[in-house]
Amino acid sequence: MRHFLATSLALLFLAGPVYAVVLPDDMRAALEQRYDTFVIAPGFTEVESPALLEDWDTDTRFPNRDPDSFERSDAGINAATKALMLLLSQEPLLPHARYRITYRLDSVPDFGGYTNAYVEVTRFNLGPVRRVDVADSTPQGVPIAPAEHFGIGPSVSWRFVMGWHQSRSADVVRASRSVLSAAQAEAMDCLGAPCMAMESPQGPGGEWQPATAPSIKPATYIAQENGMATAARICELLYRDASAGQDQLEALPMHAAEPQLTFVISMNIEGQDYATDGLTAPPTAAPGRCGVRHLDAASRLWCRYSRVAATPWILSRAALMPRPKSRQRRVGVRVFNAA
Repeated sequence: MRHFLATSLALLFLAGPVYAVVLPDDMRAALEQRYDTFVIAPGFTEVESPALLEDWDTDTRFPNRDPDSFERSDAGINAATKALMLLLSQEPLLPHARYRITYRLDSVPDFGGYTNAYVEVTRFNLGPVRRVDVADSTPQGVPIAPAEHFGIGPSVSWRFVMGWHQSRSADVVRASRSVLSAAQAEAMDCLGAPCMAMESPQGPGGEWQPATAPSIKPATYIAQENGMATAARICELLYRDASAGQDQLEALPMHAAEPQLTFVISMNIEGQDYATDGLTAPPTAAPGRCGVRHLDAASRLWCRYSRVAATPWILSRAALMPRPKSRQRRVGVRVFNAA
């Protein structure tokens, strides 16, 4: 792994025209330390990056790709969405799951041209919780489906450091995986709600105003299942809105401890019908985020998507004052699908 990392750090691709850059030893060492701190965190085991992509670029994963295109099938997919897709490619399918995705983009120390995305994707298995809920609402003596029907497996967390290939594709530089204990999963917060709760986080109350949603390109990957948007499509939609319709957020000027964006996506957890729900609330909002260019730094701007059945996505926003002594601005987006 160290040899692979040293090789990958020696030549870095910058945004814009493709050309190679050799980092000085001190910068490369600082970048290695930054990667180590994020990837080899307590409880995480590093995963060889090449192994993640052995069966990645296939017709099964990207059924809508252009066979005549010279670009990779994942070109233009943001790092947060690709990280979610990578988790789904490595873990067993779960019919009832919640995803919490944190995303941060920043530059090489003292070398602003090369950016890295630091993404953590945690999947919570809500199948056992859903089965208990069904059992509680089922008359005594009436059998319910076995545990396998609801999904068996632990909650897991993956961490990815990503760079960019030819400015279009998010490439995995480092990756790691952690299996969460039941206690760890129960203690985790998903934007103000327990991650293992049946109820999805709703965001703040207040007066919501209709707004125009950013455009989003047709997906090369599977964007719909059972007539509803997939978790990857919702993630891309949330990211697109938070970045004001751009392919990529502006990199942070320093390596911040907190993520720029946090997404929570719930898949088929509540109700009898197939439903999905998504919410995002970054701790800081850059100028222009969510279409707002002039907003007092002490306020919070939330954005919310909603969709029912085959109706179009609806975007609404609400600016809310923060808690006392808080000087952070927040942006939230909620996506709701219900059959």
